[in-house]
Amino acid sequence: MINYTIDYAKDELKCIGSRDICPAKDKNIGEGELCLGILGSNSGQIRWYHWTCTTDKIIRDFKSKYDKPEDMEGYSELEEEDKERIMRAWRQGGILDIEKPEPYLIKQEKNEDQVVLESKARRTSIQQNKEHGGFKKKKDTYVSPKKAATVHSTSVPKKTMNRTANNIVHNRTMRPHAYVKSSESRTAKSSYVQVPPHKSVKTSPKRVLNVRSSGPEYNLPSTANKAEERQSKKSQGR
Repeated sequence: MINYTIDYAKDELKCIGSRDICPAKDKNIGEGELCLGILGSNSGQIRWYHWTCTTDKIIRDFKSKYDKPEDMEGYSELEEEDKERIMRAWRQGGILDIEKPEPYLIKQEKNEDQVVLESKARRTSIQQNKEHGGFKKKKDTYVSPKKAATVHSTSVPKKTMNRTANNIVHNRTMRPHAYVKSSESRTAKSSYVQVPPHKSVKTSPKRVLNVRSSGPEYNLPSTANKAEERQSKKSQGR
C-alpha cells in the first residue's frame, strides 16, 4: 500500500518528477520547500516531489485513499497558505498552471505554439490534397510558339540515332520492284535482237583467222602470194 506525506524539506532532497515540470535544473529540492513524499510498502523509502511537480494522476490517487486532505500525514503542521494550496489542488483535481514555476510556463507556451503550428500545417496539407485530388500539382511549363523545339544530339542515345539513320537509308534504297505481267515479259524477250558475236566481242588474231577460214567467202592469200606482190612492187619502183 502507498502512503503519502506532505512536509517541508529538512535538508536537500532529490526530486523524482518530470524534468519538463521541475523548476530546478539539477532537480534538487531546497531546504524549507513544500514537498510531497510517497512511501512505497515494498521499498520502505520515501520518494520526494516538489509540490509543483505533483501530477494530476498523483492527486487523483491520494484523493481515492483519503476522504479529505486533513487525513494526510503532515498536513496539520503546514502553514495556512500551503494548506490552501493543497485544498485547491484537491478540489480542482490537479495543480493549476498559474501556481507552477516560470520555467514550466515558458515550456508550456512553447509547446502550445508548436501544437498550433503543427495543427495549421496539417490542415493546410489536407486542404491541398483535396484540391489536387490527392496528388501534388505539377508545375506548369511554358513553351514559346515562336521558337521551334530543338533536340541536342547529346540528349538522344547514340544507338537510337544510328538505328534511325539506317532505317532512312533502307527506305530510300530498298524499294520494292514494280510487278510485271508474264505476257509483258515474253514480249520483251521476243523483241530482243541478238548481236552477232564478231561485232560485240573483241577479236584476237587467232579468233579472226578461225572465223574467216570457216566460210568459202573468206579466202586468205598464202605467204607465197604476198612475197610475189612485194617483189613486183619493188620492180615497178625501179
